[in-house]
Amino acid sequence: IEHHLPEVNQSKELWGMESGKFHKVNLVCLSPNFWGNNNVGNKHYFFMLDGCHSDTPMRSFHNENLNGDLLQHRKVMEVLATVRQLEPAKKQLAGVGFNATVRDNVILKLSGTHKRTVKLII
Repeated sequence: IEHHLPEVNQSKELWGMESGKFHKVNLVCLSPNFWGNNNVGNKHYFFMLDGCHSDTPMRSFHNENLNGDLLQHRKVMEVLATVRQLEPAKKQLAGVGFNATVRDNVILKLSGTHKRTVKLII
């Protein structure tokens, strides 16, 4: 692993996950706006993490994912998304996401018949 910043032995906890450590991935999927035959907005790659959970309310949708019929109402939809946020729940999928239009990378520790560490470039 090539470090671009000085290593610090300090970690931070967010959504039940401690930074700087590997965590079990339960699911890898595309963002819902690309499920099935959908192709609206930016594509994201999601890594759903074991034990990860939001502890704060969050938006249920973003205007970039609106279909053509709702685009004319985008200002109202923006207000609605801000006002009607999802409350945290015990059963939820949560993790990290990567925008397919932004070059990024993630270090993965794979296990199965072989164990290896790989750098996935997105």
